Amino acid sequence: MTGLIDWSRVHIAPAEYDVGSSLALMSHGPIRLPAWLRPVARAGRGLLLRSYLARYRALRPLDPERLRWFEVLRMMEMLVEEGGQQAAELAGRGRSSKPSPWADPGVQRGILARLESLTGVRAALPREPA
Repeated sequence: MTGLIDWSRVHIAPAEYDVGSSLALMSHGPIRLPAWLRPVARAGRGLLLRSYLARYRALRPLDPERLRWFEVLRMMEMLVEEGGQQAAELAGRGRSSKPSPWADPGVQRGILARLESLTGVRAALPREPA
């Protein structure tokens, strides 16, 4: 048996936890490239995600509902992190010194859209992404 230990977020959990979290992160992490390269990067990201999931499923079965649940959980954590930053800013306290990787409006729109597609729930942040 093999496993992955993510020391910053260590959990003992089913495989779907790690895979769902990885899908959320790999799908929505910011792409800091010139605008003309982003479509190529998004296409490459899609290929990487499909390959990752196919290879993982070839090694062991994954429960689709659990996988969806854990992907949604990770995206909610992303939104809570960014929402906290936005709420602090709106309250006049300013953003934390630790920058949020989810601050980019395009990243926020992608997370919100994926969340709605998986759950049917329309979520929002304190500030609508521009």
